[in-house]
Amino acid sequence: MYANAEGIFLTEGITPTILHSQLNTDSLYATFKVQTSFANILPLDSNEFILKAYDGKMKQHILIKAILSPYRTIRKPGLLTKQVDGVFCTEGDLLFDSHSNKIVYVYQYRNEYLVMDTD
Repeated sequence: MYANAEGIFLTEGITPTILHSQLNTDSLYATFKVQTSFANILPLDSNEFILKAYDGKMKQHILIKAILSPYRTIRKPGLLTKQVDGVFCTEGDLLFDSHSNKIVYVYQYRNEYLVMDTD
């Protein structure tokens, strides 16, 4: 679950589904069924999301920007650095700083982080 100025987001990455609610309402509604399964998601606003997804061809996690309306994805396969297996070695947390409009990816099992713009 994530919350930002756009509201509250409840996500599930296997089917994959995003539920959204404005802060002043008490019900969730399906925003969109994203066409890419994901391991982690970061809502930038109610229309744009950053996904961490497994790429079977590359055999590692990659970052994808999903834009819901009109639906399109922008794959960024070179951002996460594979060290060993591409899964465990790329585990981490996606964070967004709305003041600087920057995305930060903090690797969990190494002393590294990655700062990106929203594009």
